[in-house]
Amino acid sequence: MTGLLRRTLRLGPVILFTRPAEFVDRLLGFVDRLTDRFEMPATAPLTPEALWPTLSLALGTDVSPFLREPALAEVDALVEGKIRDLPTNAPFGVGNSAEKVLGRAGYVICRALHPDTVVETGVAYGSMSTYLLTALALNNHGMLHSVDLPSVLDRRAEFVGRFVPDQLRNRWSLHLGASRRVLPKVLRAVGPVGLFVHDSLHTRRNMSREFATVAPHLASSAAVLSDDVHWNRAFEDWARTTTTHWALVRQVERDGWLGVAILQRQEPRSPRPHS
Repeated sequence: MTGLLRRTLRLGPVILFTRPAEFVDRLLGFVDRLTDRFEMPATAPLTPEALWPTLSLALGTDVSPFLREPALAEVDALVEGKIRDLPTNAPFGVGNSAEKVLGRAGYVICRALHPDTVVETGVAYGSMSTYLLTALALNNHGMLHSVDLPSVLDRRAEFVGRFVPDQLRNRWSLHLGASRRVLPKVLRAVGPVGLFVHDSLHTRRNMSREFATVAPHLASSAAVLSDDVHWNRAFEDWARTTTTHWALVRQVERDGWLGVAILQRQEPRSPRPHS
């Protein structure tokens, strides 16, 4: 048994007696992982290079100028530096940080859609949050609401959002807890969601629940990003029946796929007055 696992098991009774709701959430997540089964998506993924023209078509705007913005290169470098400087007592590995393709997709979509509200599940060190907040700061508009259940080894959430610079935090609201419990409350409290990012527990049950929960709250023009969609067909099944444009994208730095969906709903027209 590894030292990490021993420390995790030792903290179980502490959480049970001090935070019983959190204990239940963690237990359900553990069972969800154990009972989840791999299911290869039926759709072939795009290459990362093909993502940008696909987004341009779906969003109705050329996204290439956003990819050339100095702020995007700066956040790339910032996140890479933060990953290199992680202390040895960090509660999880760098694999929990958002892959660059995911971060850049979130940045570009925020710049293109100019959303009032962005919601993400799964924060970890906050690499994705930093991409999103950088775009919102350039827009000078919008708020990011992030939902995260911290590592059991990070009981005070000291590492949650560690990468996010202080100057970006005025547009950020962090909500701690499992998405099954916290996400519905957040969505009821905020306005229509222009971008939703799933990067929490990547089981079919949890992913399907998050997509179904957020769908009624999406703005008329909105986007959904999902990390690690290669484990099951939850994103694929949801996007096929719900969204206007969607695709799976092969990531570069890690062996995984990204899900991208764009919704462009027609706003209902007001009835014309009788003459």
